[in-house]
Amino acid sequence: TGAPGPNPTAIAAYAANTQGGSVGLGDYDFIGFPDVSVLCPEIILCDSSSMLGVNSVFSPQKAGTYQISYRVTLSTPSVQPVGTRLSISSTDDYEGVIAPTVGAQQFECTLTLALPERTIIELQAYSTTPSMDSVQLASGASGASMLIVRLGD
Repeated sequence: TGAPGPNPTAIAAYAANTQGGSVGLGDYDFIGFPDVSVLCPEIILCDSSSMLGVNSVFSPQKAGTYQISYRVTLSTPSVQPVGTRLSISSTDDYEGVIAPTVGAQQFECTLTLALPERTIIELQAYSTTPSMDSVQLASGASGASMLIVRLGD
């Protein structure tokens, strides 16, 4: 056998929204993860400046290569175009964008990125329809979840 690898709980963070609830579709509305979290010391979960009390910001404290995975499940299929996107240090990361689609109910994305230290990572639901202002996350299991793992320096 080879040398032991890193301790997974020292390099990964997971959080989930299991209560469901309404999520705004505005530019400053982010999906919160208030219900379940398993965090390592080097990846912080905290509130954004625009949304207090919902733990919507992940912030890896060390530079490195990270795998980011997220899943968003709506309570019912969308009747208007809805998509999801990662905002990384206030910029949409196009690898982490799922384009708005009518009838979508579940969104999943996994990507690998090199990130500088203290990067801000947030997840949004969004729509291209101005009249639509929110969606309802599924409750009882995982309306939204995110897993971040540092793969290397």
